[in-house]
Amino acid sequence: MYRIVKELLQPYTLFCLLAAGASVNLWRKRVESRRRLLFLSVPLAALVLISLPPVARLAHLTLEWRFKPRTELPEGNQALVALGGWSMSADHRRPRPLLGADSIYRCLHAAELYRRSGPCLVVVSGGVAQPEKGQPAVGPLMKELLVELGVASEDVLVDDRSRTTYENGLECRKLLSQRGVERITLVTNASHMLRAEACFNRLGFDVTPAPCHFDAGTLDASISTFLPSCDAAEASAEAAHEWLGLVWYWLRGWL
Repeated sequence: MYRIVKELLQPYTLFCLLAAGASVNLWRKRVESRRRLLFLSVPLAALVLISLPPVARLAHLTLEWRFKPRTELPEGNQALVALGGWSMSADHRRPRPLLGADSIYRCLHAAELYRRSGPCLVVVSGGVAQPEKGQPAVGPLMKELLVELGVASEDVLVDDRSRTTYENGLECRKLLSQRGVERITLVTNASHMLRAEACFNRLGFDVTPAPCHFDAGTLDASISTFLPSCDAAEASAEAAHEWLGLVWYWLRGWL
């Protein structure tokens, strides 16, 4: 009972349910105003829909279904490329800059592949994604973490200039073409891999995907699975971001 009450009283869940209940009540009582109520009810219904965990999972499945986890580097691999995500600058609460969660996931997976398959060339790619927020470049911070995780410092090349997935590919091509590297293993979030793999292939790399942090996991058989939540809404927004990015990259000829 406690778990059910706790799930129902989550602010996002509670207000979504209250708004939905109010909308249903208006439809029942104001028959003459139903056409105008559509302007309220349709966006509200869409918001509740994308906030449901099964819908968020389905959205990520459309991006992740073709990729499988990889625990070792393939034969013939010439370099391991880990794409950066975001970072946090130092402030009064943080004595030093920190990597964001997605960058950490990618570093952990890259370090695991490196340890399991033996030393190889590793490229970390990521500059300042949002300079207006004072964020530090992601690449150098990723190298620091990889070294702490056991990757030899001399095996790591750093791109600290790229700000987008396409720029990741361009900067990696500059670093690797002079070393004759074409076959790479690419590490990024599973939901980001579709765009990243297509982009790197377009730039002439032979890419083996090594995705991490799959978001389309299994659903728990609990009441929270069928309640709107801010986590599910955020996951749906992330999937929408990726699909919009795919369309934009296709229009630009980057895929």
